[in-house]
Amino acid sequence: MTTITYKKVLCVILFLFFFITGCDKDIALVADDALAQNETPRVESILTYGTPEGIVEDDLSMEERQQRLKKTNEVVLDFMTVAKDAETWEEADFEVRNLLSAQAYDTQPYYLEQSAAGVMLNVWLLDEEDARMDQEATAYYTQLLLKNRNPNAALILAGLKSLDGYWSAEQVTQSAANAVRFTKARFAGKKYCADCDLEKLKDVLPVDMSEAQRQFFYQMQGAIDELKAMSKPSP
Repeated sequence: MTTITYKKVLCVILFLFFFITGCDKDIALVADDALAQNETPRVESILTYGTPEGIVEDDLSMEERQQRLKKTNEVVLDFMTVAKDAETWEEADFEVRNLLSAQAYDTQPYYLEQSAAGVMLNVWLLDEEDARMDQEATAYYTQLLLKNRNPNAALILAGLKSLDGYWSAEQVTQSAANAVRFTKARFAGKKYCADCDLEKLKDVLPVDMSEAQRQFFYQMQGAIDELKAMSKPSP
């Protein structure tokens, strides 16, 4: 299992969910303080959320966003518990898929699916010691991210790299192109980047943004570059 700790994952969920969906400064500072108590996580360990085709959440109020965050954190708590308590990736995969199919949570299914994917990929399936632990399971969870237009380019990139030789070259190429599109679309919606390219994002980031937030964007840019190269068909 990777060295990502239970506490650390919950901290970065709080930090990035508010940061991506929008929040007032007090909430952001609380999340940043929690993150500062841990070492900066590798970027793919950060959980982000997209929405599937046809779903728009831009008109949600702050209260609605907070309620969704609360429900989503409860889901991730359960997924993290079964994943960290499992002795093998097979056991973790079995339990997480059971939670997904049980439909026991009062939250949107696309949040459930992305939470499950983020936890399983980070805690077990993208383990640095054995990145090809099980490609069928890695494919399943990576596809959940793609299905829901998840904007975490780095996590999808890590999944696609481990699927080399399992997915067809065409599927990897198309998935990489989609990941670039999802990430760009998300950041284009931020007020400070409404008309900017993701590659130039570092030039327009707010001056009061925390170092952890800046590092997230810088690392995301690197993932975008790799995905762009991956999206070009081999000659």
